[in-house]
Amino acid sequence: TIVATPKSNYHFVQWSNGSTDATTQVRVVGNATYTAIFAPDEYKVTTGVNIDTMGTVSPSGLHIIGYDSAYVVTAKPFEGYDFVGWSDGAAAGTDLVRTYIGAARDTVFNAVFKIHEYNVTTSVPSATMGSVTPGGKKPYKSEFCITATANEGFEFAGWGNGVPRDENPYCYRVAARDTNIQALFTAKQYLVETKAEPDGMGDVTPGGYKDYLSNFNVEAVARPGYKFIGWKDGYGAYPNRTYQVLGKDTVLRARFAPATYNILVESNS
Repeated sequence: TIVATPKSNYHFVQWSNGSTDATTQVRVVGNATYTAIFAPDEYKVTTGVNIDTMGTVSPSGLHIIGYDSAYVVTAKPFEGYDFVGWSDGAAAGTDLVRTYIGAARDTVFNAVFKIHEYNVTTSVPSATMGSVTPGGKKPYKSEFCITATANEGFEFAGWGNGVPRDENPYCYRVAARDTNIQALFTAKQYLVETKAEPDGMGDVTPGGYKDYLSNFNVEAVARPGYKFIGWKDGYGAYPNRTYQVLGKDTVLRARFAPATYNILVESNS
């Protein structure tokens, strides 16, 4: 009688002579060799993902593997998502490719994914012109609404960096990349008129619509027989001036007066 006894987590398959009885009788008629053949016990391994729109695992589903055998699985996140790890704990590691060694039990584990966050920065060409909602890290496919606020004397003119729409606020659906969105502004224009007072005594650089905070160079020139005596707004007695355009329509009035002359009268006696 010969007996085959498997170790834990293994089972007897057959003898080398084809017998499938672990305990078997043999007739001894000479030298002979009988080999007991064993195999690992088999267990179920089920693999999957936590959210199927975020990535895949391969192979997936239910598979039968032998005890202590190697089973290789690969996690692959979709664009806009990150692989975090495996659902059966930190000991499984965070590598995309995992080699699972068959344990003495049925096992289930998933590849765990999460939404990736991208940097959405916002900017303005100049803080003098206005401001914009601050950016930051935003989840993929989330909606981030941005408001541009113009300072006094300026107005919103649209969005830079290829944004196709000009609505304000602008709601941006976060793409799978870092993004900068720039709010654009333009200076408002105000009417700057120039006048000579009284009319006919002199000439002043013509006015018109000028950008807010721009500098407008103005010159007052008296006509023959008259003289420039100052600006009505009290700027001074200089005929040349630089006016910085403020947030309102303005009239610059150059004042003139008849010129005075000394007349010398002499007697011949």
